Amino acid sequence: MRWAHASTATGIAVAVATALLGWIAVAAGLERPNGSAWLVALDAGVGVAFVGASLAAPGRWPMRALIALVGTVWLLGSIVPAAAVAHQGALILALVAFPTGRPRGADGWAATAAVVPVTLGLAPQQLVALVFAGVAIRSVARRPSAWVYPAGAAGGVALTLAIAWLARSVFDPVAAVVGYDLVLLLVAVGFPFAMRLVDDQGNLRQRLLRPDALRGLDGLGSVLAEALHDPAIRVYRWDAASQRLVDGAGQRVAPDPARPLITIRDGSTIVGAVAHRSRALDDERTAVAVADALRPALVNLEGQHELAFQLAELEAARARLLATVDRERAAVAARLRDAVIAPVGEAAASLRELRTPPSAGEVANALTIALGELDGANDELMQLVEGLGPAGLGDGGLARALRDLAARSPFEVEVDAGQDAVADATAETALYYVCLEAMSNAAKHASARTLRIAIRKQGGLLEAVVSDDGVGGADPEGAGFTGLADRLAALGGRLRVESPPGAGTRVTAAVPISRSSATPSA
Repeated sequence: MRWAHASTATGIAVAVATALLGWIAVAAGLERPNGSAWLVALDAGVGVAFVGASLAAPGRWPMRALIALVGTVWLLGSIVPAAAVAHQGALILALVAFPTGRPRGADGWAATAAVVPVTLGLAPQQLVALVFAGVAIRSVARRPSAWVYPAGAAGGVALTLAIAWLARSVFDPVAAVVGYDLVLLLVAVGFPFAMRLVDDQGNLRQRLLRPDALRGLDGLGSVLAEALHDPAIRVYRWDAASQRLVDGAGQRVAPDPARPLITIRDGSTIVGAVAHRSRALDDERTAVAVADALRPALVNLEGQHELAFQLAELEAARARLLATVDRERAAVAARLRDAVIAPVGEAAASLRELRTPPSAGEVANALTIALGELDGANDELMQLVEGLGPAGLGDGGLARALRDLAARSPFEVEVDAGQDAVADATAETALYYVCLEAMSNAAKHASARTLRIAIRKQGGLLEAVVSDDGVGGADPEGAGFTGLADRLAALGGRLRVESPPGAGTRVTAAVPISRSSATPSA
């Protein structure tokens, strides 16, 4: 805030000083013999335009100070005729130093050296025209991020001075003066726009790193293309696994000779590249600035990609673990059926034969007690086997398993499964446990009389909806439902429990039909 107030105060002071200097220049011009009011006004307007342009432009203050210096020296030249050409030296310095306000390179300092004789009026105008032409050629050759402005400004001044010198014998001096003033007015007016372009490119890092700009490689490319006015720009990421550049869809990038690549590194590690057709990016400094702006964004994207890959691997590992546990439980259930339940059933059948015909006495009572114990043990074993999960799930086995459960249920259970309601063993096993938990809660806690199970295919999901007419009030955060929700989440599925008091319970579970990643490798 303090800096903003100081900047405003400085701007006001410069504007007041310029207005006063302009008024003095107008007064001095009107006092000269044959002084034309409109020519004097145009002359003063050029100086005011340069100072105003420096105040209106964004960017670094050294550059803006040089442009203000051009206007100030111009106005002083209107007051002191001996300094009439001093503004040319200030303009050469400003164009050579564009856009930072400081000359760069040996050629920049060589051009700056020419400022002294030009400012002192020691160089003839044809030589001054050549110096401006050299500044224009240098700007085009170096091609900084905004090379058009210094090249166009220097070229325009050089052309105007050359025409005035070549046609000095036939050219109207007034027309030459007006033409020169108009060219300088264009140079002044163009300065804020040129600095705006440089400022936009200088803020490229902030634009690339703002939250709404980080939408993957395509988002980064869009921001960069807009900033550099090159719709052909594409940003690629380096895939460490394949050791190749890839696009936003993860596809390998084929070399394109028409679009050269700028490689972006983080230390010695390649993190990405930019393909372009922009002349601005042919400039080494601009390319370095773009690489510096993109580097943190690409490193961030690589981190997101690696995190997503690790998360996918973790989910696949959880799915494989669940599948392995389910297979082991099914195998245990099968062994219990064969090695325990079947012999217990045979023993119970043998005891029933011994009781035929019915008899009384201690032996009969003992047989009855033993038979009751065997039937009780058989029921407990069947409940245990149901909890372990049936064999044969997958490819539609879920509907058969649920109908077997319904046949042994203490209340009425309806199973409605579509013909296409099939999935792999992992998905059907997950839904089986959801239906089993819902049936168990309905029997133990909800006082339900009827229960309905609907199995449907919904796009790439297999969905099970279990609804009862019980008292409701089931806790979705209970241990049973929480464990089921975690199981489904590991498979990319979801669980929803709706159980308002007095309105029954509705459990909806959905899981992807195929989970090939859940199958362990050989």
